[in-house]
This record gives sequence, structure tokens and C-alpha cells, in this order.
Amino acid sequence: MTASPRESILESFTALGGGVILSRLVAFIGTAYLARTLGTYAFGIVGLATAVTFFLGLALRMGFEPIGAREVARDPESATSLAAGAGLLRLALALVGLGILALVGLFLDKPPEVRQVFVLTGLLLLPWALDLRWVYRGLARNRWVGISMILAQVVHVTLLLLVVKSPADVIWAPLALVLGEMVAVVFLSLPLLRSWTGRADWRRARGVFRSSGFLVSSGLLGALIRTTDIVLIALLLGESQVGVFSAAYRICFLLLAIAVSLHSAYQPQLARVPNHDLQAMEKLTERALESAGSLAIPFVVGGWILATPILSHLFGPEFAVGRDAFRLLLLAMGLFFLHGVFFQLLVVFDRTRPELALRGTAAGLNLILNLLLIPRFGIAGAAVATVLAELVILVWRWLVCRQLGVTVHSRFLWKPLGAASGMAIVMLWMEPRVSWFLTFVVGGLSYVILLLLLRGFPRDLRPRALTR
Repeated sequence: MTASPRESILESFTALGGGVILSRLVAFIGTAYLARTLGTYAFGIVGLATAVTFFLGLALRMGFEPIGAREVARDPESATSLAAGAGLLRLALALVGLGILALVGLFLDKPPEVRQVFVLTGLLLLPWALDLRWVYRGLARNRWVGISMILAQVVHVTLLLLVVKSPADVIWAPLALVLGEMVAVVFLSLPLLRSWTGRADWRRARGVFRSSGFLVSSGLLGALIRTTDIVLIALLLGESQVGVFSAAYRICFLLLAIAVSLHSAYQPQLARVPNHDLQAMEKLTERALESAGSLAIPFVVGGWILATPILSHLFGPEFAVGRDAFRLLLLAMGLFFLHGVFFQLLVVFDRTRPELALRGTAAGLNLILNLLLIPRFGIAGAAVATVLAELVILVWRWLVCRQLGVTVHSRFLWKPLGAASGMAIVMLWMEPRVSWFLTFVVGGLSYVILLLLLRGFPRDLRPRALTR
């Protein structure tokens, strides 16, 4: 019996999202340990190198996350040959990127440990080039993706705990991450090798690269939003403030990963809508936004209330000064939850060209605001710039989707906002009286209960027992 669209979305999200949550929880252990062991300065070095490497890595990953997965979803039989062709092309690009980072590390006017961490972090480009998660997402086999993410983080964190004992061991932090990602690559490669015929589909791989050209360019411009923050903070405020800002961002990465998992769960369904049926697209988009809003809002509200204890207990008291920046970054992640849904729709319609202008505008705005706000407001100013850039992206994508004939309204937000308001009252009453973690757990449970009472629980995320 064929699963219904709702069931397949729920299964895809729980398989991928469950793996994301578990992997990020494991990563939190590593991040907290690393921050406490290295301190703000050395942790800031790692954050700076990671941000620059992530920027270069987008050239490898941005196009194949949505475009490659879309092609696999449309023609699953050719998945292995497409993966082989794409892997070789991406590996060549990775070697170019690694050379660029080596040159940056050689001429960077920073202490030796900063240059060494830059080069070693650049090795991440190699497993990213060989990453096959996009293939499994296109095949709707997200359980494998989730397991690979958990495996990568378990290896990464285990190595951190074994070899990083003081700030002098900072060079081992990127190596542990590289080895974890390589283990995940091997794990995902083995099942596909069994069905590989030895053929590499260069033509289709090049076609995906060409199709993703505007997407990659816009992705690089979009990545400037975060990379510019980190680089300017390093130049204007120093590596210690980079460490505080990066710690706040590491928590937000959990929300980012959950959002991407949700968006990925909907993409195959959107790609399979026959003949771009606008009415069907509109209904599916509204359901995706309903799910995104219901997941994002409680995290933003709860994190806003518990910002100080979260930072101080996870990373150490010296990181609590990032409270205001953390709150604003949570709001930016909430906006990402929403505009990422519109992005998946634009990929399906093959309307990625407007993304170039959009990301360029948002990146330019972010740069100007950073230069104006960081000297005056510190890392909180950088977070304000991020929020405004994400807001521009949301409005722009919403308008483009309206032009395509897909119109959605904000009614999906009212019930989650109502439930989150009740949750906030509960948490504000509890927070001075009990531990922050208990406040977090009880607040989350109260949100779920209130959302159920308001009949606002997302249709695509309801367990079967709630639909009977």
C-alpha cells in the first residue's frame, strides 16, 4: 500500500529530523567541552576558520542539496551514476578551495596557531565534496542521512574528548571534525556501491552544476551574511568576541538543521506535484509553513527567555555576555524556518535566478549594517544585521512566489503564537524558581498541550493516533 503524502512527509522528517536532533545534541557536548577547554580566544579561532571554510564549501554543497536531490527524486534509477559523476567534479573543486585556504593561512597576519587551524579546517572540503546525503534525500531514504549525521558527530566528539585537553590543543579540533565527516562518507557510500554499475554520469552531473549556477552564486552571497559577521567581529573586536558569537551561533545550528530537515522532507512532495498544479502547490506550501511556524516559534520564545542560563551553563560564565546576540540570532533562525519553505518552491519551479539578486541585496545590506552597528553595539549589532537580512529574504521570496501564482497567508502563525504566549507565561513563572533545564522541558510540554487544545498541531506532523 502506498503511503499518503502526509505520512511520507512525517516519516521523512522524523527519520531525518530525529537524526539531526540526536547528532546536534552530541555536537553540543563537543561544543560545550571545546568552549570550556579552549576559552573564548581559542574557540574564536575555530569559529573564524569554520566560517571561512563553510563559505568555500557552499560552492560544493549549495547546488546539490536541492538540485541534485530533485534530479534523484525524478529519476531514482540513475542515482548512483549521477553520484559518481558529481563526486569527481566536486572533489576537483574541493582541491581548488583547499589551495585557496592554504594560501590564506600562509599569508594571514595572525599567530601561527590561527594559520594552522585555517589550513586544517580546510580539509573539511574533501568529505563535503564526497558527501552523498543529497542522494539519500532525493531517494526519500532520510533514515540513512540521520544515522550518518549521528555517526559523524559521535566520532568527532569522541576524538575531541580524547585529544583536546587545553588551548594548546586547538589544532586537533578541526582534525576531529574532518575524521568524523569522513566516517559518515564511508557509511553512506557502501550501500550505493552495491548497486553501482561502474558508470559515472558526467553529462547529468555537469547539467546539475549548470542548473545550480545561480543557486550557488546566490548561496555564496547569502553565506556572506554569516561570514561577514564573523570576519568583521574578528577584525573590529578580536577573536574572543568571535568565540562568544560563535557559541551563540552553535546553538542556533540546531534550529538551522531542524529547519533544513523539514524543508528537505517537503521537497520530494513538491517536486512530484504533476504539471506544477498551482492549487496543489499552494496547499502543500501552506502545510509546510504550518509545520515550520509551529516548530520555530517555541524555540525562539523559549530561547529568548532562557538565553543567559543556556549560554552560561553550556559554555561557561564568560559566554553569557552573548545573551542579546543569541536572542536576536534565534529570531533570525525563526525567519529562516519560514523563507526556506518558499526557497524549496522556487527550486521546484526552477526559478533560482532571482535568488542571485536577492542574496546580493541581503549580503550588501548585512555588510553595511555590520560596519555601522558592530563598532557601537558589538556582537549584538552583528546579530541585528543578520535579522534584518533574513527578513529581507523572507519578504522577497514570498513576493516571488506570489508572482508564480502561489499565494499563502499568515493565518498559520496565530495558533502557534497563542500557544507560545501561554508557554512564555509558564516559563517566566518557573525560571527564577527552578533549574533552566526543567523550565525548558516544562515549557515545551506546555506548548504542545496548548497547541493541541487550540487544534493547531500541524497536520503533517500529527501521529496517527491524533488523526483517528
